[in-house]
Amino acid sequence: MLGSNMLETMIGLAFVFLFLSTLVSAANEIVAAIFGLRAQNLAKGLKNLLDDPQGIGLFKQLLAHPLIKGFSQEKNALTKLPLIKNVTAPEGVPSYIPSRTFAMALLDIIVVQKPAGPVLPLQNLYQAVQQRIPVSLQPAIRALVDESKGDMNRLKSLIENWFNDAMDRASGWYKRQVMFFSFVFALLLAVALNADALGLFQRLYNDSALKQALSQAAITAVNQSNAVATPTPSDESQSVDPDTAAPATQAVSSPDVVVNNFIQVSDSFPALIGNWTEYNVQPRNSLWWVKKILGLFLTALAVSLGAPFWFDLLGKLTPIRATGPKPGAKPTN
Repeated sequence: MLGSNMLETMIGLAFVFLFLSTLVSAANEIVAAIFGLRAQNLAKGLKNLLDDPQGIGLFKQLLAHPLIKGFSQEKNALTKLPLIKNVTAPEGVPSYIPSRTFAMALLDIIVVQKPAGPVLPLQNLYQAVQQRIPVSLQPAIRALVDESKGDMNRLKSLIENWFNDAMDRASGWYKRQVMFFSFVFALLLAVALNADALGLFQRLYNDSALKQALSQAAITAVNQSNAVATPTPSDESQSVDPDTAAPATQAVSSPDVVVNNFIQVSDSFPALIGNWTEYNVQPRNSLWWVKKILGLFLTALAVSLGAPFWFDLLGKLTPIRATGPKPGAKPTN
């Protein structure tokens, strides 16, 4: 089992990374909101799905459909600025579309004359696809029509699955984009606050009072976050934003709780991060710079893992500390 000293050092360091990850997550959300990254990602996925790279055909027709148009939001004044407008999502593109809504809108475009019953002759569906769907997309839609055998409910379900598969790929694009931004923000934050992972580890390992205070603050933050965690709907997953939704039983870190508990410790132990005095008192030879750059890089990598990772790790480490021997306690015979 890990020694008490090392365990508390790991908990303290993980809590520092959780705090920094919370700040990076906030920065990511601000950038995503300003530049409409989710809407950009959805537009890219839809254009790829509908084989409409220019967005002037079926893509534009779908966005104008009343069922989908209601999900779009008008751009704010900031996103209309010339420098930002060109790198934001096109006007009228929502940040997400439920699969059921997409299927209903697409079927409404394809089948103008609604059938009296749940089944429509295949020949009629083939003709509707040929008349209203671009030639390059017709083979994909015809394959879905063949699979449905004219059953409109079955066809709607197949279109939903087709859409969900495409959005799963688009979600992967978005996550990679967010990971890149997270690393950039984490590196900038590490440099700005002089949050050197190697230096932080050394200081925590050698400062018993600091690591005990951070460990206690981490336990408090985990307990308070678990207390305020609320369940979220787990069914109809496509009706909520998949990038921000959390599983129904998963506790997540509360940004306010993490920041408040970390600030309380920082007030008692100044210069935990953001300490630049070492540049004046330590010799800055080549080895020092190598260690400093490596430490900052390690911090950026750690923070880019995200707040949920560090919160989950703390949730596993803090019970071990709670059940282990108290720091400085003498073993009993």
